[in-house]
Amino acid sequence: MDVDQNRRLSDQEVIELLEKELNGKRLTELSVRERKQVLKEIKQNPNVSNRQLARVAGVGLNIIRRL
Repeated sequence: MDVDQNRRLSDQEVIELLEKELNGKRLTELSVRERKQVLKEIKQNPNVSNRQLARVAGVGLNIIRRL
């Protein structure tokens, strides 16, 4: 997925990134360690805000901030 450096991803694009990282699983099916790893991977993307990731993943903003 080619993305401009200054453009935020849409929620749908973040959902697609999340689904790609999850390999067909649901976030709730993963262990805490695996869940943190997946969320950290997506958080590293400069085009995804913490608030957006929390909203799309269905977790609290503070959980994302602590990663």
